[in-house]
Amino acid sequence: PCQLGADDWFGLTEHGMLTSTVADAVVGFSVLAGRRPDKLVPPARLRVGVSLRSPVRGVSPDAPNRDAVAAAGRLLAAAGHDTVPTDPVYPTRLGLQGIATWFAAAAADVRAAGVAPRQLQRRSRRHVTLGEWAQRRGYVREADRTAWRERSVNFFADNSIDLLLTPALAGPPPEAAGWSGRSWLANMSANIRYAPYAAPWNIAGLPSIVVPVGRRPDGLPVGVQFVGPPGSELLLLGVAGQFEMQAPWARHAPGYPRVGTGSPATA
Repeated sequence: PCQLGADDWFGLTEHGMLTSTVADAVVGFSVLAGRRPDKLVPPARLRVGVSLRSPVRGVSPDAPNRDAVAAAGRLLAAAGHDTVPTDPVYPTRLGLQGIATWFAAAAADVRAAGVAPRQLQRRSRRHVTLGEWAQRRGYVREADRTAWRERSVNFFADNSIDLLLTPALAGPPPEAAGWSGRSWLANMSANIRYAPYAAPWNIAGLPSIVVPVGRRPDGLPVGVQFVGPPGSELLLLGVAGQFEMQAPWARHAPGYPRVGTGSPATA
């Protein structure tokens, strides 16, 4: 992994794509890789680990997210792949290290921008203060991230799986209701509890992709996350392509105006 630097949030940030088709994601990935777009081929029979285990203790996926993983398992089977229960072990210290790095990255951004603490919202001041403290205490270390990355890579080999399937989220997104006026603790808790699944693999620097698999009862889209070992980007895109062929998703939200037409989408 690359050296930790404040300019990339100590290794937590990476360029990626948000697309409405797998073909567009392939083009975007190729642009980032500096090469011509690859031609996707259907993956050979895969062994996919399936896990509902949350990286955050006391947090579990709600029914729509559990159903999404079950639906993804059926799509994998229809595509000729095998699924097996496979739960990663998420050490408690991993969460603490990830949070400390998140704090420190925000503090580094504030320093780089030359922003005075008094100019920040109350919740942001707390975040930055804890980030400065975490760095002073030596809680942001490349060795910790490297150790977790090695453990994550070994997880795939030790369990003889090609990919891991998890929920993308644990619940619906928090309501947009004046979070800037709420406490730092309320903001932290809401973010960690509804979206815990991507962080461990982000810290490890492993490739992953989120694929739509339907809608929640409240009408919001629901997706699942696939994670793979280093170099599995095209494999992840290939599986996403199989999902898109078997269960195509709408490219536009209902009622969303199509660009240049002024008319609502019907898809």
